Amino acid sequence: RLAANGLETLMQDRGVYENRLGKAFRMQNAPSLSTRFLQKSTMAVTELKCDYRNFGRTAPIAHENAYLVALQLRACPDHDLYFEGRLTRPENYAEGVTSIYDVRRDPVAHIRDPYHCLMFYLPRRALDEVASEAGARRIGELSYRPGVSIDDPVVRCLLSSLLPAMRKPQEVHSLFLDHVALAMTAHMACTY
Repeated sequence: RLAANGLETLMQDRGVYENRLGKAFRMQNAPSLSTRFLQKSTMAVTELKCDYRNFGRTAPIAHENAYLVALQLRACPDHDLYFEGRLTRPENYAEGVTSIYDVRRDPVAHIRDPYHCLMFYLPRRALDEVASEAGARRIGELSYRPGVSIDDPVVRCLLSSLLPAMRKPQEVHSLFLDHVALAMTAHMACTY
């Protein structure tokens, strides 16, 4: 019963997040998985991919109190990033690196290289819930440099573990997604 209820929740929540990020990247059917952490915060991962050059600009993403944590599955050095309309030159967008985006800063990319990444949607509410469960103080902001990617082997391993699930979402157990989401959230809270 737990597995059935978890999968039902997974499928109900899936469309809510998937469509927003997928539409920003002009992908109507972007593969996506989502889970509800502690029955409060929806977290999701979406696979974004484009095999041709000169994709252009992404559409703005709705302003939210959340982060996007990206695992670059393909190097994408030729692009520009804009936060709150201001140009930021990206650094270190090699294959396997982690990029962090504060959704409150209206991130937009102008992409010229082909790209392939997994984007983990992490609401600040989930960070607060992890801190509360650990008896720690609330997390104000994650510490990172906008536009500068990081070599983070933990993010690389955790998000890469979801790639098979993206191919067969009907076979994904909700506990697996819950644990990966919890591990990602705890890692982001402790490391950044």
